[in-house]
Amino acid sequence: MLELVRHRDELRRGLEKARLTMLPNNVTVIRLERELKLQEKWIADRAKEFQAKWVVNNGPAAQPDAPRAAAAAAPAVAPAPAAGGVYYVGGHIARPGAYTLGERPVNLLQALIAAGLDVETDRGRQVVLLRRDDAGKGGAGKDNGQPREVATTLTVGDLVDHREKDVFLRAGDTLLLKAAPPPAAAGPALVDPPAGLWQRAAAYLVEVGFKDLDRVTVISAYADEAAGEAFVALRKSGEKEENSAYQFRLRRKAGAWDVERPSRYGPLSAAGIGLSQFQKEFPNAHRFAEPLSVPPLKAGAKAE
Repeated sequence: MLELVRHRDELRRGLEKARLTMLPNNVTVIRLERELKLQEKWIADRAKEFQAKWVVNNGPAAQPDAPRAAAAAAPAVAPAPAAGGVYYVGGHIARPGAYTLGERPVNLLQALIAAGLDVETDRGRQVVLLRRDDAGKGGAGKDNGQPREVATTLTVGDLVDHREKDVFLRAGDTLLLKAAPPPAAAGPALVDPPAGLWQRAAAYLVEVGFKDLDRVTVISAYADEAAGEAFVALRKSGEKEENSAYQFRLRRKAGAWDVERPSRYGPLSAAGIGLSQFQKEFPNAHRFAEPLSVPPLKAGAKAE
């Protein structure tokens, strides 16, 4: 199951990268979409099989806002546990309840997936494992003569990326999935282009031999105004995919933009790599043009 989830995550990341530099009808994008859809179906089928075989509460989960005070007031008679015992899942998760431990061991990540965890969208959420510490004897590791309960906190991302941190569950363990953290305040998605940048870019393209600037569209356009650095990747329509992208850096000197580190024509994937390198160097850079938009190059070009 874990291998299926890892492969699905790899397909999702690959599809996201491909969509940055390729059109929706590109054969690579279409292939990745089909593979991802098939992988997600396999995971859903395996999760259903796991739940049908190992889960005690197969019925629909209680609604989060359903009152539980009455149930808490009168303790219900619990069903006899299976030979392996029972563990409990609660918190902000789709299917909270008691789950049986069968002959096969169940680790923390598997238990969360069976209870409805979405590994991809919930990577930042915290998981708390509550376990009785039975290692101490004769009072050590005990509170008032009872085994002390130890809490271990991990994120879902830790469980996926660092498998050595996962553990097999024991009878009586309790898993709590905390609510997702509030989203961080995002910076502006799109900013105005730096003054004079498009004009310099147009003049430069004319200098290196571009003739039909109205056939040029944007792949990526980012700038860090404070650092005076910018990255532009353009696509010329009518060219083969492996030879359709052109990228270059610009640097502001004495108030004017100048082109540095230009590249020759290359594949669209090379533009994605160039953007990644630029963003690592200048993490505060903002996008100033929408992908596949037509930049105002014609007006800024020198007269031919």
